[in-house]
Amino acid sequence: MTAVNSPSTPSPLSREAYIRRHLRFNVFAFLVDAGGWWLGMSFLSAQTILPYYLRELGAGDILIGLLPSLGALGYMLPQIFVAPMVERRVIQKRAVVQIAWLERIPYGILALLTLWLAKPAPALLIVLAFVCFTAAAFAMGFNTPGYATMLTKSIPADKRGRVWGVAGALGGLIGLMGAYLSRHLLERYGMPLGFALCFLIGFGVLILTVALLIWVREPEAINPPEPPPFREHWAASWRLLRDYPGFRRLLIAEGFIALASMGPAFYTVSAVERFRAGSADVGRFNITLIAASVVGGFLWGFISDHYGNRRTYLVSALFKVAAPLCALLAPVIGWYPVVFFLSGMAGSGCELANFNLLLEYAGETKVASFQGVRGLAVLPAWVLFPLLGGLLARFWGYHAVFAVSLVAGIGSVVMLRFVPDPRHRPVGYSPERSGLLGAPPPPLAKLNPLDAEQEDERVEVET
Repeated sequence: MTAVNSPSTPSPLSREAYIRRHLRFNVFAFLVDAGGWWLGMSFLSAQTILPYYLRELGAGDILIGLLPSLGALGYMLPQIFVAPMVERRVIQKRAVVQIAWLERIPYGILALLTLWLAKPAPALLIVLAFVCFTAAAFAMGFNTPGYATMLTKSIPADKRGRVWGVAGALGGLIGLMGAYLSRHLLERYGMPLGFALCFLIGFGVLILTVALLIWVREPEAINPPEPPPFREHWAASWRLLRDYPGFRRLLIAEGFIALASMGPAFYTVSAVERFRAGSADVGRFNITLIAASVVGGFLWGFISDHYGNRRTYLVSALFKVAAPLCALLAPVIGWYPVVFFLSGMAGSGCELANFNLLLEYAGETKVASFQGVRGLAVLPAWVLFPLLGGLLARFWGYHAVFAVSLVAGIGSVVMLRFVPDPRHRPVGYSPERSGLLGAPPPPLAKLNPLDAEQEDERVEVET
């Protein structure tokens, strides 16, 4: 298989022309990959399929709460360690595709393990399932800085919202068929065959759709640096928190989002325990969750590209408040599709906005470093809060989990009001302004939410 490489790009103008010339194909490739991700994950949903799978094997609330914790640990921990290697690469795509294939293999293995061990050894299968989940998460963590750098180089900032939004929407539309199929498989075949088929189909879709990225016309890196000693890289990376207060506030807001996200892991098991939801109900929840990604994809992409990613983050955080509130008030199982729709809207919006905001703060050359610092800074929140959710569910019930999620969602909305939008203010990384290479950026210590809103509106008017 031959990949297409960019020619040397000696000047900013020729480099910009190269990016614009190949933009249509690059957008198509990223759309296929991202849409395929949504389709594949409709058979591997961490909010519906996997919790139900663990419950069918006999796992308790604490183990189900461990699922997102291990996912967060694997996804976030490796990023700061691979950042120097990523930033010295001239081209990212070969490594990105190769690691992505490794990332998907555990799901294929899990399908076979489910067939062999679900009946004779469910306890052993629970352990091996967590090994597969963790391996996939670690592979994703090793790959994310390279993927983010590749995307930043290939897609301009004012197009990324639509790329992610349309990909999520199209992937969701296709994923609706996947959700109907997964519902049918679980209803008809149950454990183990129904789950094994879901995992196998998801694995196949994810393997095939990522392959197109090898043909992305990725521009070469701008003067990639020699990798510094790790101690020096470590110290320089953490100075980003000191020199960029807006970035620091973004991470604090994400901490609130992480706490609010303990609720979605328990929506399915809550419906099972409180209202005796069965496989057909879980299938409907999955369909509703994907339908929300379709609506959210178009909505969040439009808001992000036209009004900035911070506004997308604010609006989707409001959905983070509404979902647990609806779960708390639900008197019958008929409320739960609404819960999953609100949760799906919140999840797709927060993910899109957080990812794109980070890219805008980092610029092209420091994506891996910003990703690494972000991953390690918020890692404790994403690991510990789901465990806290499991403990709350076991000792105080699901209503306690949803109440904490509700309060945390309100906290995220308040904190995001203090996060400046790098689309409208010069608060992102710049070698001339960075504390790493020169004078620090202008201080933002006195920034208040009204200042941020007024500044955004002023720049929009001038534009």
